[in-house]
Amino acid sequence: KILILLLKKYPDVLIDGYLSHYLPRTSVNVCLICTTSIPTLKKRLTQRRYSLKKIQENVDAENFSVCLVEAQENGHSPLVINTTKKINIASIFKKVNHYL
Repeated sequence: KILILLLKKYPDVLIDGYLSHYLPRTSVNVCLICTTSIPTLKKRLTQRRYSLKKIQENVDAENFSVCLVEAQENGHSPLVINTTKKINIASIFKKVNHYL
């Protein structure tokens, strides 16, 4: 509720996180979901020294597209970006602008 109030006061913000897709569709201009391959995800999380349990939780979420499904359930039409390989920020900005 607090975040929604802040968005009304400061509408030009970027919200990053695993909970941002829970915001109501009316409070969000673009919902962006980042995905990656399972081997890449495991490698990244291992390098960050995540516990095996936390790595498995993230792998399960990626396997079942949890964030994507939850975003869709909340009325979003997410823009999905695969981050397995190096991403092109300019092309992502073009895709985001297309949504606006």
